[in-house]
Amino acid sequence: MLFKKRGTKTKDLGNHLDRIAGLVDISCGRPDDPFPIRVEDVRGWIEEEWKNCDDLLLREIDVHGTRGLLVWLRGMVDQNRIEEGVLEPLSTLPKRRVDMSQLESVLHTLFVRPVKTRQELNVALSDGHVVLCIDGSKEALTLDVSQPPGRAIEKAENEPTVQGPQEAFVENLSLNIALLRKRIRSPRFKVKSIRIGVYSKTNVSILYIEGIVKPALVEEADQRIRKISIDAVNDINKLRELISDAPYSLFPTTEETERPDRVVAALLQGHIAIMLDGAPSCLRVPAQFINFLVSAEDYYINYTSNDVHSRFAPHRILDFHFIAVPVRGDIVLQPRPDADAVADQCSFPASWHSLSDRSGSVLNDGRF
Repeated sequence: MLFKKRGTKTKDLGNHLDRIAGLVDISCGRPDDPFPIRVEDVRGWIEEEWKNCDDLLLREIDVHGTRGLLVWLRGMVDQNRIEEGVLEPLSTLPKRRVDMSQLESVLHTLFVRPVKTRQELNVALSDGHVVLCIDGSKEALTLDVSQPPGRAIEKAENEPTVQGPQEAFVENLSLNIALLRKRIRSPRFKVKSIRIGVYSKTNVSILYIEGIVKPALVEEADQRIRKISIDAVNDINKLRELISDAPYSLFPTTEETERPDRVVAALLQGHIAIMLDGAPSCLRVPAQFINFLVSAEDYYINYTSNDVHSRFAPHRILDFHFIAVPVRGDIVLQPRPDADAVADQCSFPASWHSLSDRSGSVLNDGRF
């Protein structure tokens, strides 16, 4: 309808690719193009690419007769680390022609990575890295001295508990993964990262425990995320709608939490976790209806204590609702011995039938 109102026929769009190209990010048009070798050309291209970006800073340096260029974004890096980890080591180099291998060995930063394409350079700048270009080199170095704005780890506000840890996720993806790493100290705990969004280039991480989770579940989540084609994804709820089986269902098929301990418990049961950079919460997928009847406090309550009554109260309330309002509760409450036979009658893919290779760890069917 939009094209008809503007007087443009839908079938004519394929013959006017130049009109469509004007709507797409120019920097993504040729992502594999190498940037120029000469420093003057590199500076000219960066100034044109980042035109009208007043927070972009460029500084030309001289390393014993070899011209160099430092590029970074104001507010995204630690200025002291640039002086101590980059400029001071460069001044101590021996007086001879400088090459990239020599620079990597003297720069005092934790992360040094070469980049060869224009898109890699743009992404590194957006991540808060400093880019070092040397005259005559076909590649540049990205130096991790990033210090993006953010907040420290705080108490959980949406899921408070009296017992158990009081930490909650923040908007920093690295810190959130570290909160899980300190609870699962094993190399079997895997993290797979993907960038999505034409403009946002947002980092999305899939977390799972190898040997517990079913590999088909990880593959399905990876395929769904890689199929996302959108300008930007800056919220975990938007990501949930893009990967869910039934985004308009009254019953959620994914569970969101801000507590690391709940995510760890889900990972040990064979689920996977999906985290988004900039989101202070995590998606647990897939989720069953029974998961929403368990609070964060339940993980730290003994069954033989006096809190048994309060622990099972939600289940009795659930039974009452199923009796009062028939919503085909027999399908949910009755045991299903043959998961494959039931799955053939369902609409979700066969790869979701069993969530875990460890028998009895979680329910046998689910989708998200």
